[in-house]
Amino acid sequence: MEMLTQHIFRQVSGDTDHIVDPQMGEDAVLSLEVVDVPTNDVAQNRYYGLAPYVDYLQYCRGRNYSIWSDLEDVMAPQRIEILQRIYEHPSDVDVQAGLWSENYIEGGFAPHTYFCFVAQQMYQTVVSDRHWYERKNRPNAFSEVQLKEIRNASVARLLCDNGDSVTEIQPRAFERIQTGNDLVKCEEIPFVNLDAWKDTDDYCS
Repeated sequence: MEMLTQHIFRQVSGDTDHIVDPQMGEDAVLSLEVVDVPTNDVAQNRYYGLAPYVDYLQYCRGRNYSIWSDLEDVMAPQRIEILQRIYEHPSDVDVQAGLWSENYIEGGFAPHTYFCFVAQQMYQTVVSDRHWYERKNRPNAFSEVQLKEIRNASVARLLCDNGDSVTEIQPRAFERIQTGNDLVKCEEIPFVNLDAWKDTDDYCS
């Protein structure tokens, strides 16, 4: 267990591509007698009536995508060529096929449009949740001091406190160890000071 915990944040992940891993594609839901997961995903897109890929792309990037060359700002030419062999027009491309073909965003491992989906969903979750923990205009809202302490919480601190024999870790635990994110002693990782929630009322008086 100690080795597993250490490898979670020390070992670099393998190289990724835009394609689906063969094992995931063929064996992921074998028990359901579906041996081609990607094809099943595309079929579900059509079953649920999802809009064409370019409609989502237009929403996320604010421009029209009416010809194949328009897609060059989000995917490599060779991937556009593959889509051209399968689909007659950009407006025919299934959203799932488009997501698989896109380049990753700069500095991340998510396709452009998928990142747009996630970011928009997170934003809507925050602005629509009247109990969001950072809101001030709600009953029993956190004070600024408490919010400051909550923001000290991190995966690095979690692993330091609970991981087997974890004494050093990079501050941004989800990112690889590199210059600017070097291994540091656990004592250097900020922690949540629960004194911010200390009840100062004197009930004995």
